[in-house]
Amino acid sequence: MRQIIINLVGNAIKFTPEGSVALLLTAGQAQDGQVPLSISVTDTGIGVAEDKIQRIFESFEQADNSTKRSFGGTGLGLAITRLLVEAMGGAISATSQEGKGSTFTVTLRLAAHDPASDSTENETSGLRDLLSEADEATRSNTGTKAA
Repeated sequence: MRQIIINLVGNAIKFTPEGSVALLLTAGQAQDGQVPLSISVTDTGIGVAEDKIQRIFESFEQADNSTKRSFGGTGLGLAITRLLVEAMGGAISATSQEGKGSTFTVTLRLAAHDPASDSTENETSGLRDLLSEADEATRSNTGTKAA
């Protein structure tokens, strides 16, 4: 799952010369030992033409040749992401508007975790969370305040 998030966020940053990138993780209610998880990465970058959306999930493909010249890359990031998502039994989709940005969404069903099975000491004990966000709209959505 880490590689999926790294690939999606990395692409969003790469194709957003100015603006914002947001990552949203949403877990649903556990059912039959499975938890639905949605990972969405939204950016205000260059976007992709509607007729080229499916193409960008294929190996060595980018939206067009000018994208490759301007931003570089091999066209493998989203293809690898799609393969990882499908190997986990999930799906990936994208919506985009050229010149306005894109949203990539991954949906997965993961095994539910039983917190009662945890030992009293875990690898994150003693650690604290930090959220740093420069974008006012994102801060208001997450309930954080600028320091």
